[in-house]
Amino acid sequence: MLKEFFKNMSIYGILPVMGKFLSFLLVPLYAKMFSVEEFGMIDVIDVLVFFLLLLTSFEIPTALGRYFYDSPDMKYKQAIVSTGLYLTLITTSLFTFLTLIFEEQILTYYIGIYQYRSLFRLSLIWLFISSINTYLSFIPRYDNKPKQYVIVSLISISIKLVSAVLFVAVFEMGLEGVFWGYICGSSLSSLIYLFIARKLIILRFSMILAKKAIAYSFPLMFGVLAMGMWAPLSRYFMLTFFPVAIIGYYSFSSRIISVNSIIHTSLGIAWNPMLFENKNILTQTDYIKRISGIMAFLSFSFGITLTLFSPEITFFIGKREFLEGIAFTGLLALATTIKALTNLRGFAPYLTDQTHVVSISNILSLITCCLIMILLKDKMGIIGIGLVMILYEAINYIILTFYTYKKYPISMHNSYEIGLIGLLFLAELAIIYVQPLVVRIVLFLLLSLYTFYVLKLTGGIEKIREMAKYYVAKKNK
Repeated sequence: MLKEFFKNMSIYGILPVMGKFLSFLLVPLYAKMFSVEEFGMIDVIDVLVFFLLLLTSFEIPTALGRYFYDSPDMKYKQAIVSTGLYLTLITTSLFTFLTLIFEEQILTYYIGIYQYRSLFRLSLIWLFISSINTYLSFIPRYDNKPKQYVIVSLISISIKLVSAVLFVAVFEMGLEGVFWGYICGSSLSSLIYLFIARKLIILRFSMILAKKAIAYSFPLMFGVLAMGMWAPLSRYFMLTFFPVAIIGYYSFSSRIISVNSIIHTSLGIAWNPMLFENKNILTQTDYIKRISGIMAFLSFSFGITLTLFSPEITFFIGKREFLEGIAFTGLLALATTIKALTNLRGFAPYLTDQTHVVSISNILSLITCCLIMILLKDKMGIIGIGLVMILYEAINYIILTFYTYKKYPISMHNSYEIGLIGLLFLAELAIIYVQPLVVRIVLFLLLSLYTFYVLKLTGGIEKIREMAKYYVAKKNK
């Protein structure tokens, strides 16, 4: 089972995640070219677009996956794919238009700065194209063409990277250049996806299939919006209660930690299809414990390392102004790790078709954290904001893993995770109290020793030796 997991991870996880790494390459450019406040504004608009993307896509790609395999007939597949595309065009046009109508309110109450009107309108163009691109990207996945999906994704990210460099660094278009880069990347991948799916897209709209798709996707929207609401709301509170620079510090630290999300994404993409296919095996053995333990070990180890050396990383890819926000790093490392563990260990609602539990969990987390942000705004700083981010993920983790344990009473936690949390805590304290590099190197050596202990405890050392012997023997042949 573990071999199958890592095989899925290599096919569906590692290759698409290369796109995240290419995106990370833009961080030094943005950090050097923009002020802390401008860097934060990119994040504010990005988060808003990703939330609006939940509305424009209307979960139609999910509905496509639900009904795509109902019949092997080519005409049926053409009908469902084409109907889904035209539905996506309708919902995307509708919500993009509504967003444009409420432009004044969004600029006033969310962004808070009128000078970004042109940037906001550019982001709506990106939203429209990205919504269509998102739907089209699901077609090769459902049509069992994962390699095409991977290739197009990498082309899209590469074009985005090159375009951003041209528009921002060469043409000196400022923040608008960032979004022109987004538009170029999404536009090109949309055209390629259209070409790939050309045999499945015809001039046909099935009202019957459209009703089925909407009936399936509409109830899902409440849960999806509940899960997606926290990101824009947290940015709203930061913009309202704190200086704009705080958003810049938060965004920069989150992009450093995004290196860690490469692990989360690759494992998550590999995990989801395997969970549904092998649910009877996974829920009766210790595979959940072992797989989630691997993810926790890797995520915490990378998070600790990134936290310990965040001052040096900030100097290397950013500039001195961003040093004031490095305390975010360890806190966000913990928050993102908890979120990834929730996806692996809080799976029961999806297997039992009780997805409303996920919605309830996210709503409780949302209400709790919003109240804390509002009531304690005068006593909060960077540490307080980071702790609220951890609390949001922790509430979800507790509720969903508890629900999962009630449905499937299996062991899911590893004792060595406590030590990793402790090391991350020490790393964060070292950053908060500005400890010298020597102290942080000592903590890194402690992490290295603990890593060796965990590998020995879990049999990882033996497996590494076996792999080394295998490759040496193969090379000698």
